Amino acid sequence: MNKITLIGGIAIGTEIYGGEVIKNKILLRFLKGKIDDSRLTIIDTFEWQKHLFVVAFKILFVLLSRKHKIIILSCFTTGAYYFLKVYKVTSLLIKKDIYYFIVGGSLPDYLAVGKVKLKYYNEIQMFAESNHIREKLLRFGINNISVIPNWKGYNFTPVEKPRKKDFDKIKALSYSRICPEKGTDLTIEAVNRINAESVRIEVDFYGDIQSDYKKIFYDKISSKSYFDYKGRIDLTIDQNYSILANYDLMLFPTYYFGEGIPGAIIDCYIAGVPVLASDWNFNKDVIKHKETGLIFEAQNFDSFYKTLIYIIENKGLIEIMSKNCIETARNFKIDLLLNDFVLNLT
Repeated sequence: MNKITLIGGIAIGTEIYGGEVIKNKILLRFLKGKIDDSRLTIIDTFEWQKHLFVVAFKILFVLLSRKHKIIILSCFTTGAYYFLKVYKVTSLLIKKDIYYFIVGGSLPDYLAVGKVKLKYYNEIQMFAESNHIREKLLRFGINNISVIPNWKGYNFTPVEKPRKKDFDKIKALSYSRICPEKGTDLTIEAVNRINAESVRIEVDFYGDIQSDYKKIFYDKISSKSYFDYKGRIDLTIDQNYSILANYDLMLFPTYYFGEGIPGAIIDCYIAGVPVLASDWNFNKDVIKHKETGLIFEAQNFDSFYKTLIYIIENKGLIEIMSKNCIETARNFKIDLLLNDFVLNLT
């Protein structure tokens, strides 16, 4: 029987929870529930530079083995590209069934500037996280591509809490890597301006802090009672969604280059938390304006500030959007998205 290999950053045995790692941890758990362990091989590429020879040996072994017929590739653009370049050579000897789940939204941009070459993507089956990403890739002549959104594996059901239109403060969270490109500075600046006379918004930050930004970040929030850093949150554990459910809004003024369909947005939907997000990359593919969140102009402080003022003055919209988020979240359950895919492999 053909063996199935999963290649991607999983960070087995560690508490790292970036976008690729979370997606692959969920995928691995799902595959283990569907495929016998004797058929499933795992190649964890997390921090592959530190284990280059071990990872390279495992990949070469799988590519040259006739038993390992099926390969599921779930990586950011650069890592996947390195793999596909090697496969282009080994495929002259042994063909594989390659299924590439694109992580993030940078592949079209890399193709546009020549950082990756089109020829390495022609003989595999690809899956984009949104129709917008797929449409961009179709323009390059990549026709072997379907859409499977970023997935979540959860069994959490939020309790719908009625929210008063006149509650004093909005309790918001920022849930992403903490750095300027993810909009941390914009969040701090806008909330400081709003709270200059009285506290109207409180913000808790969750996520890993970029190393060269750590001191800057703490200097900016340490003197403000309405900011707090809460560390990491592991949402591969269902009970932790109850932490998100305590918030009214997520603030996401990102302008990060490689932003795809952020899993953090879907996590907030699961918990019934609307998202205020920048019109950046593919955010509008997953956020419906005034239905599951609010969209504002990217890298525009005034637009972000005015959007925050709007929601403060229209708090009743939060309850409506919260209910829509819970309904929308069901579209991202991994069982719904990948069940047929896995059945076709077995």
